[in-house]
Amino acid sequence: PSRSVHHYWRKFDDKFMRPVFGGRG
Repeated sequence: PSRSVHHYWRKFDDKFMRPVFGGRG
């Protein structure tokens, strides 16, 4: 399940975390 979570996390990260952390993740 970790891989699936990572897949969705990338989508979430690309929309929210990326502008917040400057695309660090």
